[in-house]
Amino acid sequence: MINPFEEQGYLLPLASLNNLPIAPTGMTAKDVCSTNAVLHQIADYLHLPKDISATDWPLHFAKSLKMPATSAQATAVVEHIAQNLCQLLWTLKQGINHPSIQNRYPNWHSEHWAYWASIDCIHLAGGLLNGTLGTALLPILQTKLRASALPQIHLSLVRYPAIISLLGAAKYASCLCERALIFDFGHSYIKQGYFSQCDGNLKLHTFCPVPALYTQYEYDTSQAERQAAKKLSDFIIQTIVNLFQTVTAQGLPVCNTIIISIANYVNNGLFASRAGYGKLNLVYMPYSDFLSDALFESTGQRFNIEFLHDGTAGAYAAQNHPLQHEAFIAMGTSLSVGFPSSQMDFDFPCEIINE
Repeated sequence: MINPFEEQGYLLPLASLNNLPIAPTGMTAKDVCSTNAVLHQIADYLHLPKDISATDWPLHFAKSLKMPATSAQATAVVEHIAQNLCQLLWTLKQGINHPSIQNRYPNWHSEHWAYWASIDCIHLAGGLLNGTLGTALLPILQTKLRASALPQIHLSLVRYPAIISLLGAAKYASCLCERALIFDFGHSYIKQGYFSQCDGNLKLHTFCPVPALYTQYEYDTSQAERQAAKKLSDFIIQTIVNLFQTVTAQGLPVCNTIIISIANYVNNGLFASRAGYGKLNLVYMPYSDFLSDALFESTGQRFNIEFLHDGTAGAYAAQNHPLQHEAFIAMGTSLSVGFPSSQMDFDFPCEIINE
């Protein structure tokens, strides 16, 4: 079946799940399945501060799951999160059979609902599912799906939930070059790495994530937004330069390729005019040309730069071999979705090295 969410190999913004109403609540997928929504649910159940940090909540949750006095509440919140995800998957899989669902989401037509109905393998990922929450959630969600009226779905949690799009960008790089700087630009964090392949040995060195800046969700062409775009661009340039200097200082071989997974839809180097990184279009189009020139001025090194939609990059890393009817969903600041590619239908036994 032809994927109606793609055009000339690029995923369309139409594929986004964030504004999809979830049956039967009518709330959107982002309302209940994004990181912020899930953290509020965990905070409510476990009576944690609403402003608990991204580094603290996993420790509190893991501890609550083990302690007899709080394990029931911790298990209950996992059940609640699983139920919301189950409703999302039910909406995606059964929308083709329910005109009322289709009427609530006129962005998609029958071919879009039919495509989701054909999906029988879904990979879950995202920093939210890294660690205890992901391992606790998966079996509960699988049990709920088996008890539902849905056709059988093979549901899996990817091996590296937090860096899966970084790994997918490295897989893409493996088709182009022997070495590359690899990034995953999210709305909350920027993950970064260095990929190399030599004599069949594939390695991805990962470095500490960097908190993202200037990714506010507004998008317009006002002077203020153009100034924000310039700040975002300067921050991106400095982030890349910092990694380049770190890699050089460690004695890793110099590379001339940069592959960037980004939380935006990318079409032939251009970003969708939407929240966050879309404002980079206001700096220059295609932004990769501007970025290459700026990095040359800063480092004296000329880089070939390619951007990938983050959900697409994640799907590249997660997809099975041989290819199946698959989809990829990452729970992050927003939900990210992606689908496999026949061009990426090969094994990628890459060693992860944490620096």
